[in-house]
Amino acid sequence: MAAGLTPWERRWFQGDPEIGYKVAFCERDVAIYGAILLAGLGFALLRRWGRPRALHWRIYLLFLIPLALDGITQMVGLRESNWWLRTITGALFGAASVWLAYPLVDQAMEDVERQVRARASSTP
Repeated sequence: MAAGLTPWERRWFQGDPEIGYKVAFCERDVAIYGAILLAGLGFALLRRWGRPRALHWRIYLLFLIPLALDGITQMVGLRESNWWLRTITGALFGAASVWLAYPLVDQAMEDVERQVRARASSTP
């Protein structure tokens, strides 16, 4: 039934008993959150040997290009993405986000901890 529909009509098609119904499962989202989990664990391990440096924001933008190209070209109907491309682009984005944010958050938390210790030691 959905085969004869335009891309815009397919977007609103909910499904039928013949071909099944839409399920809210996105390979890209699973890859993003999985990469965040794994990269976060990796960050915790690397932190034992010193603080990893944060990814420069310009390099971070390079990691976003594949995700943006895949998502936008699929959204406008130029092509249909596949599961492995969504997984790879999502994993790149998730890992790069951790590489950018976790070292910065870690540094900020150390600064807060240092200030709290300084106040505690100066209070009579």
